[in-house]
Amino acid sequence: MTSQLGHGLDATANGSTRERRQELGLRALAALHAILRNGRVHGASNGVFDGPLATLGVAILELVRDDGSFELQIAPDALFVNRQQIRLDAAGNAVFGLVRAEAAGRGIHGIAAREAVSATDLRAFVSLLSTGAAATIGECGDPANPLASLRLLLHRAAAQDPHARSHDTRLVDCYGHAVLFVDQTLQQLRAGAQAIPVWAASRVVQDFVELEREAPLRFLQLARTKAGGGAYWGYHAANVAVLAIAFGARLGMAKRRRHDLGMAALFHDVGLAALPIELLHKETTLSEPEVAAIRAAPLFAARALLRERDTHAAALERAQGAFECHLDVSGPVPIGAVGRVLAICEAYDALTTTRPQRRAHSHLDALRILRTDLAHRFDRQLLEAFPSVVEPLG
Repeated sequence: MTSQLGHGLDATANGSTRERRQELGLRALAALHAILRNGRVHGASNGVFDGPLATLGVAILELVRDDGSFELQIAPDALFVNRQQIRLDAAGNAVFGLVRAEAAGRGIHGIAAREAVSATDLRAFVSLLSTGAAATIGECGDPANPLASLRLLLHRAAAQDPHARSHDTRLVDCYGHAVLFVDQTLQQLRAGAQAIPVWAASRVVQDFVELEREAPLRFLQLARTKAGGGAYWGYHAANVAVLAIAFGARLGMAKRRRHDLGMAALFHDVGLAALPIELLHKETTLSEPEVAAIRAAPLFAARALLRERDTHAAALERAQGAFECHLDVSGPVPIGAVGRVLAICEAYDALTTTRPQRRAHSHLDALRILRTDLAHRFDRQLLEAFPSVVEPLG
């Protein structure tokens, strides 16, 4: 498709106009990133898409209002909005790389509109990007359910490149597998399962460790993916694993030790399977017995991890780390290296995710809270090193 929506637009009209496109372009990119990533795991009707779709819809609306049209083009080495190149920092380039690879695999190199895009169109757009996408995609999307106001900019040649999204697809697939594994483990434990398929988790974590080594910045960006409600625990565990492995690499830990961190991270909250689901989603203040039940959950996690027939040193350390990451380092119980690293990673991801009792904190606010209100919980030297690890997420 050769779009004429931006024809005649002077992208250098004035500084304020350019800065406005810059801001809206970054918002649209972030929204596309969230949609593409979550589309690997969830169906289009899932509430996890509500926020990104609202952000994308507003960006389109405001650019249509300001410029008379909207056109986002994904070039091989740059992102353009209404023919203006969007400036990207290191983190933005990593996000753009993921979006470009995922879109290229579907033969899409942009989206365009002449008017505000309806919620129905936006939700249909998600369907096109999900795992159940239509076999044939045209400018109007799925011919059986065409888009009304949104148009796709197609580039079929990209879809013919078998290597275009191989590496980034591994990142997305591995992350999705980690989320699903934790979700399924919680369901199995609630149903009375007596063992955890540790071997399956080990393969996922092994891939995580390799991917961090190959592309550390893009790997770290996986931790930007967030989800609330019942989906929170799978995403939270996967994010803690990503953060812990990246942290371990920064600390110079050996590959085997980073694998230990990732394994303990995936399992650190499985003890919550012993609690009523209503308690985990409660939005009002918890009673003392409810608080006590949640504090006891790490014991259930350790017990579940030690149900393996052949208990070995690595299994013991996973159980120990899953339990100790919920303790205060200043308390009476000595905490091992795995628990100390996980404690900081777990708290950071929890603070930067919306929970039933509060909204998500920003990156900087989360770091401030870690260093002030929660500082007594953590190893001081690790806490000083952590901000440099997650700086690209700011």
